[in-house]
Amino acid sequence: MHKVQLNDRTKENKIAIYYMEDASKLYELWKSNEENEERIESMRYALRGEKAADLGLSYEEAPLVTEVELKVGAKQDFSMERSWLILHNTKGYEGKYYVGNLLAKIRWAVCEGKFLKLGSFVATGICKENTYAEGGFEQVTCCGNPVLSHYSSSIVPLVSDFEDDFSREKITMLGYKVLAEFASMEEVNADIAKKRLTDAEVEVLLHDIPGELG
Repeated sequence: MHKVQLNDRTKENKIAIYYMEDASKLYELWKSNEENEERIESMRYALRGEKAADLGLSYEEAPLVTEVELKVGAKQDFSMERSWLILHNTKGYEGKYYVGNLLAKIRWAVCEGKFLKLGSFVATGICKENTYAEGGFEQVTCCGNPVLSHYSSSIVPLVSDFEDDFSREKITMLGYKVLAEFASMEEVNADIAKKRLTDAEVEVLLHDIPGELG
């Protein structure tokens, strides 16, 4: 398992951590999302296990990729059909998002001596309420950390009065992000027993969609 540490684009002066079975998938996504060539190069070096600083790359947001042992215990999947979600960007501005189906994949794991709650998701039929132009809904733009793969059948940004016109839109998180850390197995078991995700947890899970800009 690869542990990927990024300078978090959804919070100031924070590190975002993701766990990925195949971090090499991140490089192609990184190239498509990044405009800074030095940052693209730093990801390529990181995936080879080399430190960007040792190679003369001083860009402060250089990623760090390491191999770790991650033991997954309990697993739960949660599905939400035809739901409206409120997500906030880093400035606190909210956006209203519609998803035809949200599949949240939750894993409780132990890694580096820590008890972690990890989450990943696949959102299909996703769009955003359009409050600035014609058309009631608009295509979603992912503005947070570059860990989301976005498939769209539309060549140009889609705007429509009908949410069903976005049925082929699909956003997938590559790997898992940390939703919570627990102090003991008792806390882990209590969390597993809830068998639900709170609205706050859903927002944390999807926060790389609105990210900086929303």
